[in-house]
Amino acid sequence: MVAEPDGTILYDADPKLSGQEIRNYPEFARDYGIHSLAVHFQNAMAGIELNSYYRTESQNVATKNVTWTTVGLHDTAWRVFLISR
Repeated sequence: MVAEPDGTILYDADPKLSGQEIRNYPEFARDYGIHSLAVHFQNAMAGIELNSYYRTESQNVATKNVTWTTVGLHDTAWRVFLISR
């Protein structure tokens, strides 16, 4: 995934997420872990975090390892993520 520091997703393997802002995306509304991660990567240039979330249309909780760093070009920063199970 690639996102702007404000939480706007620029690229994701799921095309419907591209252009969405993490904190305002309705499907993420019940996932505190995703919102916490968004706040963390907005404030940290790089990091590693274990993220818990509800599986789509389920009460089952899953976890993913999230690693990110910041890259930039022409005074524009992007967060680049490696997300694994």
